Amino acid sequence: MTTIQNCIDTNRFTEKSTSINMVGYISRLWNTLVLWQNRYTQRRNMMECSDRMLKDMGLTRDDIRREVSGSFWHN
Repeated sequence: MTTIQNCIDTNRFTEKSTSINMVGYISRLWNTLVLWQNRYTQRRNMMECSDRMLKDMGLTRDDIRREVSGSFWHN
């Protein structure tokens, strides 16, 4: 294999590796956004629960207020 061919093969590998890394990054970003949306939705739904439903879950209205007051990106 010539030096020129070796450089071309190396560039192909680097381009492929970079695109794989970008796909992984976009996938992780998407998964994080979905997680945040789910947390937001769950917290909003908890606010709509009746006191009886909250009691059945072992929660109080104050528990829900504390949970909802947190940022959606915090667990």
